[in-house]
Amino acid sequence: MIRLAHLSDLHYTTATRSRVRTLLDAVVQSGTDHLLITGDLTEDGSDVQMRGLFSLLRSCGYDESRSLTVIPGNHDLYGFIYKTFNTPGHVVGGIRGLLSLTATARTLWDFRQRVATYSVGDYRRSAEKFTERFAPAFGDCMSAQSFCKGMPFVKLMSDDFVLVGIDSNFYMPRIYGIGNVLRSARRVIRTHDLALLGENLSGSTGWVDTHSLDTILSWPEVKSRRKIVLLHHCLYDLDHLIERTSRPYAMEMRLCNRDEVVEILQRHNVELVLHGHEHASDDYRLPGGIRVLNSGGAQSGCFHLIDVTAKAFDIRLTIAGESDSRSSHGREVVLP
Repeated sequence: MIRLAHLSDLHYTTATRSRVRTLLDAVVQSGTDHLLITGDLTEDGSDVQMRGLFSLLRSCGYDESRSLTVIPGNHDLYGFIYKTFNTPGHVVGGIRGLLSLTATARTLWDFRQRVATYSVGDYRRSAEKFTERFAPAFGDCMSAQSFCKGMPFVKLMSDDFVLVGIDSNFYMPRIYGIGNVLRSARRVIRTHDLALLGENLSGSTGWVDTHSLDTILSWPEVKSRRKIVLLHHCLYDLDHLIERTSRPYAMEMRLCNRDEVVEILQRHNVELVLHGHEHASDDYRLPGGIRVLNSGGAQSGCFHLIDVTAKAFDIRLTIAGESDSRSSHGREVVLP
């Protein structure tokens, strides 16, 4: 038997270090062999935050590929967005107020410029920085090397099952019908790969490279084993997500090609999917019986334990600080 623990959305900063440490201590006490973290490991993807979290993971014994698997979340990759809007503001009068207002306007203008010139190359560099900072966790992964270095990947856990990690954060719709404007802008800013974040200004909307996902699930090493797929974005259909939140929030949080992803998971007989993004602890099923776990993040203090046996995945929801965990059988509702 191998015991896995699934965490997500740690949003590590120096301010949240104690809370994250409490959660990791509970993971250690549970006897977890392998820790899985499905994105938003940090608040803004800065080197300081990534180094700090990895140091904490190392102190708990989860710092090698045999004991740790991670995938990036939107906060890890679109760090410049969260650095801009997470800076606390203070309303003051006089010259200090004027200076503060000027600084805020300059920050927003710089942000606008950064969004307008954000390119596929920028995204790839962010993704590569993530895999470099957590390189020990990727040590024995087999990568498809399709869109971003190291993603998607497969980790062979035993003769019986595999972990499949995919990046669900890239969503940068290109702007069509204004080719002349784009060509002019390209000459002005001298970039060879102009793209606009467009509808994804919050950096929260998701998209999966379905071709790469289909390819990696077709590998012989993967087809013959039970499969656990890790992604950051949730697999709730849009209507269900609107019911549990609100339409504007759901539109920001959705996985845009969710239906295509679910079809691929069904076709390849994936048994279990792990995600985060929406800060809730949930256990539900997709059509075809695919079980999905959402682990709610450091604020909730909850995580799922998954005992992998020869015949089943035995899953329990665990709350840090409580002596017992409880079985989790999945909600009766099956999403469309």
